[in-house]
Amino acid sequence: MTQMADSMTMPEAIRVCCDMPGFVADWRRCDQFSNFLAESFSLAKADPFAFSNMLSTIINEVLETIFYHNAGHGFLTLQLSEENTATVLRAEFAVDHSTRLMYEHIVDTLANQDPVVLYEQLLFQVSSIDSRDICLYEIAADYGVRLTIETARQPGVICLTVRMALNNCLKTEIGNN
Repeated sequence: MTQMADSMTMPEAIRVCCDMPGFVADWRRCDQFSNFLAESFSLAKADPFAFSNMLSTIINEVLETIFYHNAGHGFLTLQLSEENTATVLRAEFAVDHSTRLMYEHIVDTLANQDPVVLYEQLLFQVSSIDSRDICLYEIAADYGVRLTIETARQPGVICLTVRMALNNCLKTEIGNN
């Protein structure tokens, strides 16, 4: 599903930007970025620790995918916000044509098939898939996230949007009915 990105559709809560070469220069940045964003965003939640822990895991999987699949130049912009009952992560970054096709394939496959079944199939076929490609399937299966790709205003740039209902996950995971 491809849409036109419009920063006016969602109120911003947290937005960070870094240059892509700096981001990919050090693997630890995925974890550091994830923790920073999740902890900052979760401060006002009813259970900030549990919310932050789940959110950090999801952000880290997205960043890990971006770490391995990007054009190697430009900027990485991350925006976290609330939209109705969903937490929304938007990641905007440069990609080449084949990488864009890879992201579009993952998003379309997850939109049209059962994410749990897809993820389990990939787990049992590890030899036939690069393990770096499984992260987005994992968060769709484990956390029920919905992925879309929006067309960014700059050529060669995509915006991967991850919508997640973490409050629902907390109710089922922790038992807060």
